[in-house]
Amino acid sequence: GLVRATKNFPQTGLAPNVFSEVEAGFDIGGPIVKNKLTFFAAFNPQQRKNSYLTQTFRQAVEGKIKTPFYSGKITYQVNNNNVLNFSTFGDYTTQKGFLFGGSGFGANPNSFRGTAETGGTNYSARLNSNISSHFLGEFSFGIHRQRSNTIPDATVASTTLISDNFAILNP
Repeated sequence: GLVRATKNFPQTGLAPNVFSEVEAGFDIGGPIVKNKLTFFAAFNPQQRKNSYLTQTFRQAVEGKIKTPFYSGKITYQVNNNNVLNFSTFGDYTTQKGFLFGGSGFGANPNSFRGTAETGGTNYSARLNSNISSHFLGEFSFGIHRQRSNTIPDATVASTTLISDNFAILNP
């Protein structure tokens, strides 16, 4: 009720109109083995419903987005000179319904419906070492995995997806 109506519409694409969001999270952490091994974990699921107005006829449409944000970390103190950390976090997002973005031109309104899967995971490991009283070492390794899948509505699945078909020709 605190979101005002859209008054300025973009040249192409959808006009954001209204949204609602539900978000809750928790985290936990502490020692597994005192002064040797600790952990941290967090989970923050988010659900959002976006309402839009289509460009041509200002028809109301909506899309639903779910993102289960998570993170975790384990710290292991090997000895007084070496500490090993392993951490991970991710945000696999799924958007269903009318997909935001695109050029605003399509064969029919179902051209903009479907499922979009984005986001990914990250893993990292780090070793901090006191090699001598004058020499420190930090050794890191990380992996990032990401996805970007657009799955069309079944009614237009056999039609080629064109994500940018707007052109201006100079005479």
